Amino acid sequence: MQSALIVGNDSEIGSLISKNLEDSDWVVFSTSRRKDLIQQNKSAKLYFCDLLDRESISLAVTTFVHECPDWELVVISIGTLNPIGDFIETTFENWEISLQVNFLNQLFFIRELLRNTHLTPNARRTILTFAGSGTNSAPSRFSAYTLSKIALIKATEILAAEYIDCAFVSLGTGWIKSPIHNQTLEAGDFAGDAYYETKRRMLEDDFGDPNLICDFINWIIQQPIRSISGMNFSLQGDDWKSPLFIERLAKEPDNFKLRRIG
Repeated sequence: MQSALIVGNDSEIGSLISKNLEDSDWVVFSTSRRKDLIQQNKSAKLYFCDLLDRESISLAVTTFVHECPDWELVVISIGTLNPIGDFIETTFENWEISLQVNFLNQLFFIRELLRNTHLTPNARRTILTFAGSGTNSAPSRFSAYTLSKIALIKATEILAAEYIDCAFVSLGTGWIKSPIHNQTLEAGDFAGDAYYETKRRMLEDDFGDPNLICDFINWIIQQPIRSISGMNFSLQGDDWKSPLFIERLAKEPDNFKLRRIG
């Protein structure tokens, strides 16, 4: 049976991915930062992990790899939009916390995972992280979140170059309905235009289908590692369901990475 670890199972997207994989007969391990949830669950497959606590990260990773050395998929589904506001208006302490959650400690998690896993060419492994806005624009009021996600995209490419026996993929989901948007609504005018756009989408229920994330995962784990590793895909903007898309990846690989073209 195939096995996976979902980091952040207490997020709406993480929970959705876990359920989808379980329905497809995967053995699913997961993490949560809520100790009360872990105590209630009492499952050997649920670990405590707080991305602001590196000791808990190391323990979760080593326990998982010990129990499941032949894992095939790891999805890191954790993030925060805070602090929201102009760069000089946010406290730098909160700004640093955002980088820890959205970038640095996600990399620390991956580093611990790679250090404890025996990578071999005959074992297909995939690590999926989530991108955010800002790849093709400069959104204001979300500087820590945006820079973290851009750095994470580049880290995906670097890791792909260094570890050829594992697929590293970054996915930009676009507008998917999830509780993270409440942070923008709570920020009000501090979020600028994003507040009004988020409010409009909430009122009109103008969001993409979150089940597409599960479809994308099912697609990505079937592709050759060298065809997709190190790339940043758009869930709603790329025609990854098309049979011709994989051919385009081979012909235009730079289109799916951070590049200055021209």
